[in-house]
Amino acid sequence: MKKQSLMLMEQSRKSSEREKAALQQAQDAITEKDAAVAEAAAATSRENFMLELLTDASLDMADVGQIVPKCLAKMAKRKKNFGKYDDIVTPVAEDMMDELLRMDAEFFVKGSYAEHSTRAVNNERLTIDNILGNP
Repeated sequence: MKKQSLMLMEQSRKSSEREKAALQQAQDAITEKDAAVAEAAAATSRENFMLELLTDASLDMADVGQIVPKCLAKMAKRKKNFGKYDDIVTPVAEDMMDELLRMDAEFFVKGSYAEHSTRAVNNERLTIDNILGNP
């Protein structure tokens, strides 16, 4: 009888140890899942921030594309030849657009958007001056 009791107690102890190990594994899995969810949320936030910046840059470029037609319309009203101005302005505008695109590409390649995405989350106003490091 004593031997049976000891065997039952030993089996109960082993079963309890297995349950503790299973519980620990479940808790570890939950912790890993929570970390993965937090990482995915941070990645989504960074991705959304990048998309917003790219959308803003695209809208800025669209506005630049409207400058020449608007100037043409105003100059046509004044009946002046805009060709010479167009020849001067177009290369400068193209250089500006190329430089802005190069800076945008450099900004994203360096991963600088991650620094600014935390500011955006903290409701700080993000401006081109902030990105370029100007006060």
